[in-house]
Formats: sequence, C-alpha cells, structure tokens
Amino acid sequence: MCVEKDTMWSAIAAGGAGSPGKGSKIKKELEQIQKQNEELKSTVTDLQCESLKQNLVFYGVVDQPGENTDSLLKGFIRSEINIKSEIKFVNVRRINSKFNPRPILASFESLKDREKVRRSAYRLKGTPFSLSEQYPSDILAKRKRLIPILKEARSQNVKAVLLKDKLYIDNDVFDPLKHKQFIKESTVAFPSGASSGNSKAKSTVGSNDDDPDPNSNSIVWLNIKQGILTKDKSVYIACIYIPPVKSKYYKLYDCDLYNELENSIELYSELGHVFILGDLNGRTGTLVDFLENDDIHFTLKNRICGAFEYLADSVLPKRVNPDLNTNSYGSKIISMCKSSGLRIVNGRHKNGFSNDFTYCGPIGMSVLDYFIVPSFYFPNINQLIVSNFTTYSDHAFLHLELNLLIDTMRNTGKCSDAMEDTERRVKYKWKDEFKEQCTECIRINMDNIIRLQNRINFENQNSFDKSLSNFTCMIEDIMSPFFKTMPYVNNKPYKPVNYFDKPWFNTRCKELYRCYIDYLHVFNRSKSIVNHTNLTCAKREYKVMERRLKREYQRIEGNAMDFLKYSNPKLFYSKFRKRTEKKNNVPLQSFYEHFKKLSSVNIDNTCDEDLFNNTDGDCVYPELDEVITEEEILKAIRNLKRNKSHGVDGILNEYFIEYKDVFMPILVKVFNGILQS
Repeated sequence: MCVEKDTMWSAIAAGGAGSPGKGSKIKKELEQIQKQNEELKSTVTDLQCESLKQNLVFYGVVDQPGENTDSLLKGFIRSEINIKSEIKFVNVRRINSKFNPRPILASFESLKDREKVRRSAYRLKGTPFSLSEQYPSDILAKRKRLIPILKEARSQNVKAVLLKDKLYIDNDVFDPLKHKQFIKESTVAFPSGASSGNSKAKSTVGSNDDDPDPNSNSIVWLNIKQGILTKDKSVYIACIYIPPVKSKYYKLYDCDLYNELENSIELYSELGHVFILGDLNGRTGTLVDFLENDDIHFTLKNRICGAFEYLADSVLPKRVNPDLNTNSYGSKIISMCKSSGLRIVNGRHKNGFSNDFTYCGPIGMSVLDYFIVPSFYFPNINQLIVSNFTTYSDHAFLHLELNLLIDTMRNTGKCSDAMEDTERRVKYKWKDEFKEQCTECIRINMDNIIRLQNRINFENQNSFDKSLSNFTCMIEDIMSPFFKTMPYVNNKPYKPVNYFDKPWFNTRCKELYRCYIDYLHVFNRSKSIVNHTNLTCAKREYKVMERRLKREYQRIEGNAMDFLKYSNPKLFYSKFRKRTEKKNNVPLQSFYEHFKKLSSVNIDNTCDEDLFNNTDGDCVYPELDEVITEEEILKAIRNLKRNKSHGVDGILNEYFIEYKDVFMPILVKVFNGILQS
C-alpha cells in the first residue's frame, strides 16, 4: 500500500499518465495561474506608465541652498530649452539618485506642455543637462539592456528607435537571434523568454552563436613552463575570484562557478599540475580536505595485488584555522580538494604565518582567500604569509615564495657578467683641450697600430672578430685616459614626495583618518574582537565624514560652475570642451571597404627569370662589385656629426674625424675584407 501511494504521488508530481487524471489537471492550473500572473504584471506596468505619463526627469541642474525648485526649473526651461511661454507644474521636487546633482522630477499640469518640453530636448545637446521620461522599474531594466544595442546599431548607420521598452531596428521589433550582429559580448544577458517584442530568447545572448563564458570574468589561468616550478610537467595556476552567494553576478549568469572550476581543473590536470590561488568566498573551518582512512586493508590488498594501482590520500597535519565557521562554499572547496587531489596550504605552512584571517569586514573576520596545491609540492613552498590588512582592501595580501628549479649556477654567471658589464660601463666625451696630447700618444703608439693592421686576418669569422676586437681595445687604451668620464652618481639626500590632500580634506577628517590608521595597526598586532570592533567604528566614522565633505565640496563646485555659466559662458564651455572626444567623420565601414579593395587588387608580379634563378654567386650589379676606396670612406667620415653619444664599443665620431689619416689604412682593409667575405 505504501509503495502504491508513493507511486501515485510521484505520478501526480510528474504530471504523467500514471496518475488518475489529477497530475495533468494540476499542471494545467499552474500554467494558467502563471499566465494570469504575467498578465497582471503587464497590467500593473501599463497602469504605472499611465500614471507617470505627465512626468519628466531633468538631470544636471545644480543644487542651490534654500532653492525654490519650482522657480528654478521654470528659469531653466526658459534659459536652456528656450521656451518662453508659462509652464505650470503639479509638483516639482528633487529625487534621491546616484547622480550628482540630484535630478528634478517634474509633474506637468498639462500633457501638451510636457510634450512641448520633451520635443525641445534636442537643444540640450552638447550641454551638461539632459531630460528623460519617467518609467517604472521593470521598463527601466529592459531599456538598460536595450540601450547598448541601440547605440551599436546607430554606430553602424542602421536606423534604430527605442520606444518605451521596445527597440525597433529597420522598422522591425528587435529579435536577439535576427539582430545578433548588434549585440556586443559585454551586453547584459537576456533572461529566459525576454526580448524587446514578441520574439523569445534563450537564457543568454552573445555576439556569436556560442553562449558567453562567465568563467572569463572569474578565472585567469597562468601557465609556468616545465622546469621552473616542477621538473616533469608545466604548472597551471588558476587566479580566481568567486562572488558571494547573494551577489548580483548570479542574476546575470545562471552558472555554478565551482562546477566550472572542477571541470577546468580536470582539463588542465591532463596538461600539467594545477594550483589555485584567490578569493573563493568559502569558509572551511576545520573540515578535512583529504579522504581519511583511505588505504586498502592489507588482506584485500594481497588479493587484488597487480589488478590495479591505487594510491591512497596522504595523511596531512591538521590545519590551524582561526575561522571555525563553515558555509556552503566551504563544503564545495573541501569536496573539490578530495576529488582533485589538491590540498589547502593555509594553516599548514611552517612558522605559522599562514594561520591568520584573510578578510576583515564590518560583520566579522574570516578566512576566504586560499592557496591550494598538490600535497607533493608542500616542501617546495618556502613561505606563505598572510600579510597585514591595509586601507586599500578588506582582504589581506597572500605573500608567496616558491622554490625554483632553474640552473642557479648558470644564472649566477649571467648575473655576475651583467654586474661586471655595469661596472665597466663608463662614458666617453670628446674634449678639445686634450687633442694635442692625444695626437702625441697616437704618434708614440704608431708602431702598434701598424702591427695591428698587418695582423688583421680574414681566414674565418673567429679570426676576423678577434682582429676587430683587438682594434677596438687598442683605440680604447689610447683614448680612454683623455676622454673617459665616470658616470654621474647622485649623492644628494632623498627628498620625500609631498602628496597633497584632496581639497575637501579638513582637519577633522585628518584626525579621523589618523585614528583609523592607529586602530588598524593595533588590530594587525592583535586580531581580537574588541580591536575589530574599534577598527570598524573608526573606519565607518572616517568614511562617513569623508563622503559628507566630498558631497559638500562637489555641491559648492557645482554652484560655482553654475555661476560661471552666466558670468563667463566662454570659460564655462571651454572646461567641458576639453573633455569631449573628437569623433572621426569617416565611418569604420568605409575604412574596411577601402583597405579591402586595396588588398583584393591583383598585381602582376613579373620578374626576370634569369635574375631570379641566378645562383652562381656572381654579382648582378657590377658597379657595386668594386673595391671600397679611401674617397668613399672620407665621404662617409665627412657626414659624421660631432658631440654624439658613442655606442657599446665606446668609439666616438671625433676619433675618425680628427685622426682619419691614422686609421684610414685599417678602415680600408676592414671594409674590403667584409665585402669580400
């Protein structure tokens, strides 16, 4: 009897044929109720639109202390919209909004006056003012999704009009599938069954046929090649942020990020080792992240010996976690660790620097940021430190030091060579007062110069390189006593940079900020409940004061700009003109068509087959197959400029300009040797 009852209720819940006719009836009633609910919502929205049809919202009108909003708006309409006739209002008031200054909501007495003002709104173009109709929240949400598509369509020179909550593109109601070329990847996803008109859309709509990937906004994969952190495989580090449970993120994307993360771990595990680093918003408490008692009993192991290889989870020391609470995300982290073989480093690392809170908010303290690696990599983690909290974030930084497997001897040699090169790096500058002394030194070393000229060897590349190196060293030995200058070293004491406060920062705000910093230092030394409460109160008091002073400053500045508008309009509009972006009058489509035509032109690339197939090594142009003469080298020397920086060889242009007769035989031999080789 119990089995029959369960079967009947299952059939009723499924609405199948196994129920005695009740399941399908309930299903139909639910569908009818849902349909009626949608109709009621539509009716309520229409009634709200009808009640708001006499209203307009004005943006950018500066707040004035003790203002008469009715008179202020009438003056604004006369001066800015250029409507001289008398406009009567039922009600005019400021409304709370994220905009600053606060918008003005005006309810017109006559619909004719309201339409007259609305149709004259084009006169506000290019000014900091604007106006719009007032819509219910449901319609505003739809318009917010459709406005980016409207702008994209107009940027492509397509006729597009947004009327209330319906978008018309080329006189057709917007269809996400038909007009997908106007939907950018960043466009907000359309909920299931939502569209601008009667057309239906899927749960997400992107700029291509594939659904947008929410992972791209939360997970960034970093690849470290094999041989740097591990010997056998590459390492893939997932730098991740998972939004909290009640975040608006999940209203835009219908997904389970932990499920997506596990799939990504499985994929990248086939390519290498996987590390996880970031804010997972999970509280794991003292939950164990490995399978306990996972080893096979020795009696069973003897029976299945050789049948398959089973590696039991290593028993790790218990984590020291100051946050003893757990949440649903914490359970998912533990489940992910058990299934993937990754282990949490927080609370297990030596010296105890990782056994601390990573988040400090107004509600409390918790551990939300983790470093998760395979257990075999634990010995290669030199340090994991939960840093002190700062004023920049509610989260503490995780300081990581990993052991690298790079050949240290080879790199040490390279570093020492670089240091020696830095020490040898000196500057050379020509000084006319040492010209005669340098000439005398060259005369004394003339025998060495002639001997070097005779030793220049072109038998192979190594011999030639050695000859040029000897020539460079000889010039440096002769010239450096006269023209070498040591690099400038700044021995002046360090002057601290003066950071100026914001204009709204007053003495009281500075006192609250210092108090906030003091409590933050006390909290970092001892993370107790009392210190956390004091820190939260000090931070809240400072932030409230700062926001209030900032709003007051912006209000005063806005009033000053409003006064400037009437007293000096030229200066007023010049301030806004600097921020306007210059748009190119040539559309992008014209650029595309132009370069498409250029790339599609068929050019008859003809060439001389005799010249193309000439591989016997003979020079095609006999006028270039000539010995480089002294006249050509002298012409090149005349084109050299004085007071120019030297290259890495330290040779100045003045050496060849002043002593061309001395170095000419060597230059002729070197250049002709290069030509012949």
